[in-house]
Amino acid sequence: MADAVSEDIDSLKTCLLLLEDESEKDELRSALDILFKVHQNLLKNPGEEKYRQLRKENKAIKEKLLKFDGAKEFLLAAGWTEVDELLMYVDESNVQVDRVLQVIEEKLHTLPPVNNIKPVVETHSSWSADELRRKEQLIEEDKKRRMEEYKRVKKEKAAIKQQIQADRKDSNSREVKESHATNLNCGTFKKFENKGG
Repeated sequence: MADAVSEDIDSLKTCLLLLEDESEKDELRSALDILFKVHQNLLKNPGEEKYRQLRKENKAIKEKLLKFDGAKEFLLAAGWTEVDELLMYVDESNVQVDRVLQVIEEKLHTLPPVNNIKPVVETHSSWSADELRRKEQLIEEDKKRRMEEYKRVKKEKAAIKQQIQADRKDSNSREVKESHATNLNCGTFKKFENKGG
């Protein structure tokens, strides 16, 4: 169970890395703010249907979220499902929403301050400059590893999808052959015997 939770969180973080790579800083902050608000509304109003669906044609959703693959992948990884022109949240558990909000908050705290206002972040005075540099280096290495993993998985999915399409095309182009089996009556069910060929 803990491994599944860890994988879910890793998937969410990877999606946010993709979002960060494909957006400008102000677009990233705007997208994260919307993601946070959407999930906060889910948590505060668990029974209200209007907070459990997003119209894909909504101007803010379309222009600030869905134009980025990372944001769309994040929503899907967070438990949203595409149904026609909507994204719907069908999970009844608030545990997943809590985790999603934590991941978004972590990412928001890593962004530079807006309008030169320094964020209120707890400082760890016991860390030396070398420890901080090492931590930043580890974060960058982890970011790079996650991004490579995401690209690898995306490439594998594309190859599988392409193979499925090729297999469908191949099976549709095959000539249907006549069966050489003969029907043997065996009570209430039928058995077939191969006559060869």
